[in-house]
Amino acid sequence: MTQWIITTYSQKKLLEYKKIGVLVLIPLFFLINFLVSVPYFVGYFSLSTEGLFDNNDGLKPAVLDMFEKSNCTLDLSVSCDPDQAVWTSNGYTIYIQPASHPEYKAKEIVVLSDRLIITNAQSVIMVSGSYENIGSTTFSDLHDQMINDPEVLNIIVKDIVLSELSANMMRQYLLLFFQTLIYVFVLSAALYIGFGWKSQKKLKIKESIAINLQMMFSPALASAFIGMFNPGMAVVAFPILLTLRFLLLYRVYIRIKV
Repeated sequence: MTQWIITTYSQKKLLEYKKIGVLVLIPLFFLINFLVSVPYFVGYFSLSTEGLFDNNDGLKPAVLDMFEKSNCTLDLSVSCDPDQAVWTSNGYTIYIQPASHPEYKAKEIVVLSDRLIITNAQSVIMVSGSYENIGSTTFSDLHDQMINDPEVLNIIVKDIVLSELSANMMRQYLLLFFQTLIYVFVLSAALYIGFGWKSQKKLKIKESIAINLQMMFSPALASAFIGMFNPGMAVVAFPILLTLRFLLLYRVYIRIKV
């Protein structure tokens, strides 16, 4: 434990503590990946629908218009009469149960039987999820509730987004898993090739990986801590901190003999 604490800030100790077993390295890798994932998970949980509407002009009145004008019944899935209706509201094109919608373009609100899709001006999907958290109701009833209490709209949109929270979190974790794996192999190769050529005793692949994983721990821990307060900043902070630590490690390495 003391060794790990020291290696979070000491570059010299990183180079000394390079003989670590696989049974330690594997759990350490998964711990690092979890820490890197924390800002993304916090971002999902702290989703601000008010920010979503504030940053996309015309979206809020367009969504309200969609609930008002579409004659849809909701009970886990949506049934609309008539279906395949299309109109434009506040710059957004609204589709009600289209027969097919293979491509999502800029500023669209697409009501499918099993999910709601909303895209922004760059054609990026901002909202995607099912209706399973809403319960049995009609769009007109929801619209009346939204008019009486504006917070209802925020709750409905957030419920739709969070309906696929577990799937999104798993997808994000796996994506970060492979991203972190790439970091490990690329930086370990840099250690093995760059540092190994100048050392009196060549680094082994396993030693390079051990040094690299320990080096990644403190940037990942700092990223997780920042992510508790500012997820967006934490996502950027991890690669920056990791790069800085790698440069510090190299600076220390060229001054000593390993």
